[in-house]
Amino acid sequence: MIRRRDAEAQRTRLKIGRLGVSASLRRILTLLAIALPLAAQVQTIPDTTFPIVRSMMNANFGLLQGGKLTPPVTYASGTTYLLGDTVAYAGLWYVSIQTANIGQAPSSSPLWWTALPAGAVGTVFGRTGAVVSAANDYSYSQLAGNPYSLFSGVSPISYNASTGAFSCSTCLTANAVSTVFGRAGAVVSAANDYSFSQLSGSATATQLPVIPVANGGLNTSAPAFTALTDGATVTWALGSALVASADLTFTVHSGSRTLNITGAVSGGQYVLWVKQDATGGEGLTLGTGCTWKVSGGGGGAVTPSTGASAVDLLAVTYDGTNCYAVFNKLFN
Repeated sequence: MIRRRDAEAQRTRLKIGRLGVSASLRRILTLLAIALPLAAQVQTIPDTTFPIVRSMMNANFGLLQGGKLTPPVTYASGTTYLLGDTVAYAGLWYVSIQTANIGQAPSSSPLWWTALPAGAVGTVFGRTGAVVSAANDYSYSQLAGNPYSLFSGVSPISYNASTGAFSCSTCLTANAVSTVFGRAGAVVSAANDYSFSQLSGSATATQLPVIPVANGGLNTSAPAFTALTDGATVTWALGSALVASADLTFTVHSGSRTLNITGAVSGGQYVLWVKQDATGGEGLTLGTGCTWKVSGGGGGAVTPSTGASAVDLLAVTYDGTNCYAVFNKLFN
């Protein structure tokens, strides 16, 4: 009989050993497995005599069914547990050691629950808490291989173990765009370009490109008449305008003044009203800014009307060199 029980105990230990549980739980389950056949021969085991042993037998030996451990139910504070009921709470397993067990948290009620050696791992190599470096830890140099080498051979990335550098033959770089649709250099028309006739819709005034005058653009607006200031020298600053109008009233009585122009644009059209004040008798000389050519064989000179409040008109077309002028008199 003793030999048969020893053989059965040995088989039980082997079976429990294959479960992969901790050594302490393995010892408890082995004892329970051996004690169960003996307990079955006992007619009555008083609860008051063996509460913990009976509870652990009920809770743990049944977990071996099917050759694996079955996790217990999760503890609920509103549930009434009987003696021997097993629950999971805060990463551990607990067995009730009282009847009518309700509202007693397993982790803080040792008179109601007993913990089983199972659940989450509390320590690793005797260390608990946050993972921090400690003496005798493995260092990076002791680890075999190189994590960066995992990228080596993964197209298009390659890793040079000797230099620790990555390279990528087809990856994007931060270089400036050098070509658009295969064309480089200045923007010029080419075959198969889109033409305006192929574009749908129409552009509004706010969508048209405007090049500032300072950058070589033209002022195509038609401003109101500009009043020039009379003096010995009068400068008409056209400001690269394509069209401009101004008036000059002789208020300084020195006999004559010189008219210079600046900022004229080739193809520009300019109109100047020349006016005498109530005194009259003043003259005008055409000065710098272009080569003056006056219609009617006037050469480069004009002779304003000298009567009081007389009004004459000087119309100019500029070709980049010459100012072709038409001088019309007495508009009053």
